[in-house]
Amino acid sequence: MKLLDLKDLIHEAGIAPEHFLSIASYLKLLKDKHESTYDHVLRVGKLAATMADYAEIPGVTPKMMMWAGLLHDVGKSRIPVELLAKTSKFTDEDRETMEPHVMHGWELLQKIHEYTAHVIVRHHRYGKRPYPKRLPPLPDHLELNLDTIEAAARLLALADYYDALTTRKNDRNGGLTTAEKRELYIRENPGCEALIQRLECAGVLTFESA
Repeated sequence: MKLLDLKDLIHEAGIAPEHFLSIASYLKLLKDKHESTYDHVLRVGKLAATMADYAEIPGVTPKMMMWAGLLHDVGKSRIPVELLAKTSKFTDEDRETMEPHVMHGWELLQKIHEYTAHVIVRHHRYGKRPYPKRLPPLPDHLELNLDTIEAAARLLALADYYDALTTRKNDRNGGLTTAEKRELYIRENPGCEALIQRLECAGVLTFESA
């Protein structure tokens, strides 16, 4: 798989050049902690932006999704590296340690990249084990954007899940095939099947049987 370049991704998404140093400084925290997680966020940024192109969700743009994808795991810079590198199935204790990463991300971003912070803090709120249990309050000036923020978070959740599913070479998610995990995702995320089918038809997502 070709390695992605952060500067190229930002340019392709139409993000202003002056934001490069800000994004890069956050991602340096992640790269210094665990390079595989850094590579993951680059892939998710590119995938989420591509998905937004085909999903045609009102208000959810490729640029917005590139921001969200690149920064969605920045909070993992505060998670023990041993847990980030773990390849065996997570225990309940592992999950309790990992789950605060979305709040860590929100704390790191909310004063500078507020909109993106409220997208990423929601991207694990869907599925069988939603978290965080309590969201940070949404500022009054973003209330009218809540539907768009939620839609962006759901799209980010799918991009995050798909990248982990297709690139992670371990058994943290069990021994199911990608096709079986597709069906599991749909069962745990009601209402997403039509979106997944649209992205499959466009060739953006491919769930193989083996």
